[in-house]
Amino acid sequence: MLSSNVNTSRHKQLPAGTDRHQQNLIQHGSQQRTRRRASAPRPSLAAEQSSAQPAAQEVNQERGMPFLMGPAFYRLESGLSRDLSTLAAAVHKRRTGSLKVLDLMAGSGIRSARYLKQAGAQYVWCNDFDPRLQETQVMNLLCPDLEATGQNSHIEARTLLSKAQILRPGGLSRDVWHWEQEGEGSIVRVSQVDATRILTACFLNEDFYDVIDIDSFGSDSRFIGSSLDAVKHDGLLYLTSTDGFSAGGHRPARSLAAYGAFVRAGLPSSNENGLRMLIGVAVREGAVRGLRVTPVFSLYSFHGPVFRTMLRVTRSSQWPHKEYGFIGYCHVHGQTSKVPWKELSGAVCTCCGLSKKGKPLSLSGPIWTGPLHDRDEVQSIADEAAARGWQGYSFDDESSQSSQNKARELRSKKNGPQRLEDVLQIMLGEADERLRPGFINMEHLGKHLLSYPPRDVLIAELRAKGFAASRSHLETKAFRTSATLQEVIAVCIGLGLKLRESSDVCKSILAP
Repeated sequence: MLSSNVNTSRHKQLPAGTDRHQQNLIQHGSQQRTRRRASAPRPSLAAEQSSAQPAAQEVNQERGMPFLMGPAFYRLESGLSRDLSTLAAAVHKRRTGSLKVLDLMAGSGIRSARYLKQAGAQYVWCNDFDPRLQETQVMNLLCPDLEATGQNSHIEARTLLSKAQILRPGGLSRDVWHWEQEGEGSIVRVSQVDATRILTACFLNEDFYDVIDIDSFGSDSRFIGSSLDAVKHDGLLYLTSTDGFSAGGHRPARSLAAYGAFVRAGLPSSNENGLRMLIGVAVREGAVRGLRVTPVFSLYSFHGPVFRTMLRVTRSSQWPHKEYGFIGYCHVHGQTSKVPWKELSGAVCTCCGLSKKGKPLSLSGPIWTGPLHDRDEVQSIADEAAARGWQGYSFDDESSQSSQNKARELRSKKNGPQRLEDVLQIMLGEADERLRPGFINMEHLGKHLLSYPPRDVLIAELRAKGFAASRSHLETKAFRTSATLQEVIAVCIGLGLKLRESSDVCKSILAP
């Protein structure tokens, strides 16, 4: 049994296991409550009695599955990411026959419930540090009929909790609620424990998982190393970041601390760099442990922004070191290229064919420079989605009025969520290993050409010329290609478009 003693001398008033971010939230909340107590009049006894009865919760739907939102933070537009993770988990179970899931920052428990009920997980541990979410998580995971509970959801949750075994796994100082569903042959756990403590306890207790899902906020990467210790070999690790400032190069000191990468500001593909930083730190941490970590798929979402990647973790001393390096950008020609470690001293622009006299590149790294997706894995996910009849948006079957209004608003947005089948099709194109890192925005071509062709026409012409080319899920008006910018412009000229006199693109390359 591991010791559960915790040094809380710096924050004696806070619960054991509270990290610094949570300390700030709790302290800030207590200050707000103190101010409210000082200014707000005391409610009447009748008002106190009425507030003691929890209000009826609205039942929502996501991809056909009912759930309660409760007091959790929930984004309707993040349903696409939950679709993809559920499908990936289902594919993993079909291949291995096992699906044991640890959802560390579960919020309302919607992702845990989808792993359990839609991916067919045999074991789900649903955890979130916020104790207010416990009843909502229990209802979403265990209640057989959410619609029928209505105003009695609080009573039903307490009933379900009373039927649980209360455990204290080795290394944890807080209780874990444990259910064994005999009829369904599954095990469910619910807890409110610090995520790092759970991961460390799982490793020391040799309690390993097929899927570990960490939906963290900001650039909190401290869970990555311990999650690699707790995931099974050939398992899946689903990581999240919402630090758009570091991805855009606006907080280089923070990106160095969190991801071990220095990212330049002013790059056109900053959202892609956010994904590559997240993948890169996991690849590096895995290499230290003798693990090969590679992306199954990567997903950028405009809201937030949110960077997500599903990673495959296998036992191997051959880590993908050739795809962990630097990305160089030429601000003169707008060209992006990989820069290996051995070529850092000579990282200059070669757009004009001047291998030694070109302008120095703006370097970012070290980050992941390989493909953002695995084509075979994405194809398996697409096949699974087709077999289930999953298409469109995850919120298409929303039943609650408030969510229907939100869904209507999202569909009308310029950079709103994308349809599942469209994203999977784009990912299949983006999985081509020949593609350069970064993308080219169609509007950028307007700086060099008097007009530019439709994106899909240009992609088809690039492929006809032997280049790899694909749409980009990161930017609706962009494309990715193995061609240089000069070669892209040459293809455009071949389509009958004219070059601007003021263009700084090297005209000698374009000459017949």
